[in-house]
Amino acid sequence: MKRWGFFFILAVICSGLAGCTMAQETTSKSDSKGVMTKRQVLNLSTFRPLATLDTDKMAEFGRLNNTIEGLYSTTGEGQAELALAKKVKINARKTTYTFTLWKDSYWSNGDVITAKDFVFSWRRALSPRTKAPNADLFVGIHNARQILDGQLPARKLGVSAPNKFTLVVHLDHPMAELPQRLTYPLFGPQNERVAHKFGKKYATKPQYQVYAGPFMVSAKGNTAKHWHMVPNPHYWDREHVYLQRINVTVYRNWQKTWDDYRNGRLDEVRLQSAANIKLYEKQAAYTARPYSRMVLISYRKQGSRSQVNQLIAQRNARLAISHAINRKRLSQKSYGATSLTAQGVVPA
Repeated sequence: MKRWGFFFILAVICSGLAGCTMAQETTSKSDSKGVMTKRQVLNLSTFRPLATLDTDKMAEFGRLNNTIEGLYSTTGEGQAELALAKKVKINARKTTYTFTLWKDSYWSNGDVITAKDFVFSWRRALSPRTKAPNADLFVGIHNARQILDGQLPARKLGVSAPNKFTLVVHLDHPMAELPQRLTYPLFGPQNERVAHKFGKKYATKPQYQVYAGPFMVSAKGNTAKHWHMVPNPHYWDREHVYLQRINVTVYRNWQKTWDDYRNGRLDEVRLQSAANIKLYEKQAAYTARPYSRMVLISYRKQGSRSQVNQLIAQRNARLAISHAINRKRLSQKSYGATSLTAQGVVPA
């Protein structure tokens, strides 16, 4: 099967500021493909314990992005490209997307990934029994708003599987951002057979979940403070997944994270403050990666000065203040010289 994919899935969250990391340098030999020939183990940190493997229960996906894949994935340039979908046909009104899935994409247990797995996953996310934290992302797909408002059952969502490898998505209106939105892990498939098999145990532990992405959470060797991922043996592009293991350690102390990075026990650490970014951004190990963050500035309309309150209450006054802000300087002062200025709510 000829198709290309990225074995790290990057999720775009909100609006455009750069995320920055410090990564350990290596002197290992490389083969002709530029891939390290020695043992490929990546050591990463997180501040959140592994509470669930249910994509419908996660508010953030973090390191688990690498276990999930959907109709589209995100390239290194932040663009959406087809992944589990082989092709897509869009009607003239741009309100119906018909996806043809690859017939040789498999779950980590060897089951074939089908269109019904997407229908099950999306309906489940909108079901009142599930209450997916980010279920509002489905709004725009036909009937999603009414389902969220309790006016219709989840089975009325505008998604269907006329056959095993065809998925049809109906929209309420054209959505130019749909491919980008569908890269978000919440829109990935879920194995209906496995979910029914394990019932309430489903996705509560690694042995009660299966994975469509390049990696899967190992069922052995995990603790409350440490878990790890290994390659999915049935992933469609497994020949291009070079990492043998991804270790993820839960940290409660920021200083401990830095100490382990400096001592070589972590391969990467995210720089959180402007001071750290300015200190390290000229070093060779510093990397600015496309990442996004939204910060809302609210106006205080009930202050002690009535004249100021009246001014702030006017929409045009708030708009004038917004136009007066030097966004480039604000972002670079807050997040370092490599930060990109947001041009709107939707990131590039």
